[in-house]
Amino acid sequence: MSSLPKYLVLTGALIMLFLASCESKNKAKDVNVIAVAIVNGRAVSDSEFVLAYEYTPQTITRLDHYESYNLVLKNIVDRVLLAQEGRTRGYENDETILRFVDYYERAAIARELFLTHVRDSIQVTDDETRLAYQASKMTLFVKHYEFSTEMEADRKVENLSALIHTPIMNGLKMIDHPEFGTVNIVNWNDLNQELELFLYELEIKQPSNPIERKGKYHIYNVLDIEQDLFATESDYLLKKSSLTNVIRRRKEHAAAYNYVRQIMTPEQLRFKSKGLKKLADWLWKTYQEIPQDLRQEQFVEIPYQLGSENTLLNEPLAAFVKDDWSIKDFLFYYTVKPLPINYNSIPTVTADIKNAIAIYARDFVMSEQGISEGLADRPAVIKEKEYWKEQLMAEKVRRDIYANMARQYEQDEIDHDRFSTQLSNYLTVLRNTADITVDTSALYSIATSSTGLARKIDFVSTLLP
Repeated sequence: MSSLPKYLVLTGALIMLFLASCESKNKAKDVNVIAVAIVNGRAVSDSEFVLAYEYTPQTITRLDHYESYNLVLKNIVDRVLLAQEGRTRGYENDETILRFVDYYERAAIARELFLTHVRDSIQVTDDETRLAYQASKMTLFVKHYEFSTEMEADRKVENLSALIHTPIMNGLKMIDHPEFGTVNIVNWNDLNQELELFLYELEIKQPSNPIERKGKYHIYNVLDIEQDLFATESDYLLKKSSLTNVIRRRKEHAAAYNYVRQIMTPEQLRFKSKGLKKLADWLWKTYQEIPQDLRQEQFVEIPYQLGSENTLLNEPLAAFVKDDWSIKDFLFYYTVKPLPINYNSIPTVTADIKNAIAIYARDFVMSEQGISEGLADRPAVIKEKEYWKEQLMAEKVRRDIYANMARQYEQDEIDHDRFSTQLSNYLTVLRNTADITVDTSALYSIATSSTGLARKIDFVSTLLP
């Protein structure tokens, strides 16, 4: 059978965006839910419409208000009808769909775990935001020197003025100061919190002791501080919200890191060297066979290329207390959440595989913890599970339509327009036999980005950092 065209493949990025924020279907009996349409008994809520609208291309949302709303609702109804057709075909129990739905449900559970143990526990005080405000009014002029060993750093600390400044990090502003030569300009929130606090506490023109970071030794020297004198209560209140958000994110990151370490340490994640080597060798070989002009940022979509290599697929790859994984398991997680692999060398490929496994294992263990705490029963998790079951059943019906076309035409005859026509005809039949009611008054009164809401979605991280 012909392979699916790119426009039928749900990419990992799209999946994670939807997973991060989507509101799944709401039933008509839900409290405070406005049903803008009912399709064979399945209610389409106003909140579901708003989310779909935000993901709709602006070529549609820029149309007349009524026309754009009708098109967005039509797309929702089409998805619902395809999913209902999939249910009649038994796809609700399809093993592949069930595994993907399980993944999405676990991601939602991990999100709830994050909200419960991290986000809900974070408090930001006024004293903290005021200190951050004061720091934000200060600009540091910093010299940075990097050494291979601590001995080298100690030996040269007395003669720093003769050494060349090393940029603290890529992208950080650097200038040629008339008095100090090349320096980095450091403002509040330019660096990670640990280094930032360290620099802001240094005495002016007093070089720090050598600091070890990532296998190198660093000496920092704050040569001058520029103070913004425009610090008023009204200015503080104006910036308080953004300052609070930064402090909250920092606290969340630290709390999440500690929580994950607490949960993961007993798991004793172990890699199987034989399976790791086989997978790394296979990926390296596959990458070398890809024409240079087709390589994109050293990233290879590997899951669809290993289907027939059953021996490799079943090779043990990693083990921890909660589960044992083969290469096949790794490829499943890579399909839904692809992570970058550096193909500079086999060692870099191996290192990135290990990093990806650690992230996938972390997500799985977090979801297991959430399940043990009963978070799978939360309404938000249940709704998200229902949404993805519906989404995947609809997608499988679309694939069926394409497969039927593949049996009738040559591959080069199945272009996008022909497939769209076939799908449209199929949906027309479904609509004509369906019981569909639309509350146009409720539909046209929904506020969206075209009627006052900002066209911007603040995504909640579904997986712990």
